[in-house]
Amino acid sequence: LLFAFFMISDPKTIPDSRLGRLIFAVAVAGLAHYFIFFAQIRPGLYLALALLALTVWPIDRLMPAPRHQWVPAPTPGGSA
Repeated sequence: LLFAFFMISDPKTIPDSRLGRLIFAVAVAGLAHYFIFFAQIRPGLYLALALLALTVWPIDRLMPAPRHQWVPAPTPGGSA
């Protein structure tokens, strides 16, 4: 379960745009709800996340936004 929460919030595995991230998160939650409560699939959250991870690329194409860039942490005692 912890893996799923890290995966869904990782900026490299979710869409770049804010609206795309919202759509992706709601879709994962909705599909997981269906899998768990109606289809009685116990690992429904993982299955929903894995299946909808395939939609990240199309969402990024439909709603372009700047890619996330990791910024290196400042070094302690470095020049300002």
